[in-house]
Amino acid sequence: MIPSFFLTTIEAQHNFHRVAIGLGLLSVATFLLSLILLPYIIRTIPADYFLQFTAIQPKANAYNLKSLCLCLIRNFFGFILLFCGIAMLFLPGQGLLTIFFSLLLLSFPGKKRLIRFLTRLTSVRRTINWVRNRANKKPIIWPPNC
Repeated sequence: MIPSFFLTTIEAQHNFHRVAIGLGLLSVATFLLSLILLPYIIRTIPADYFLQFTAIQPKANAYNLKSLCLCLIRNFFGFILLFCGIAMLFLPGQGLLTIFFSLLLLSFPGKKRLIRFLTRLTSVRRTINWVRNRANKKPIIWPPNC
């Protein structure tokens, strides 16, 4: 007969192996998704996309059901990208770039200020324009004050 202490240790090891396999699969999945989705997103955004963060935009007074649903869907995918990006900081993948593009999808106070700060980073600019150059797209037009 095996003492109960050893059974819990064996169960803990079994659970640890399940978690390790799950994290490994998550790592592979986020890495593959980042290889596919991030270049696609970078290629499809307009070259003047970041100029809108310096322009003054009027606020809409009322929301209809369609815009509310689109906002919820966009934020849902933004949170998924954000969590995947955070995971990719520790797992294989492009974590910082994924977090950057998740912030573009999310709606939160201070979003424009944060994006202006991140687009000032030369490594972010260089990576985005490198991907666009490989796809024969025009480079991003960055705001002059960034």
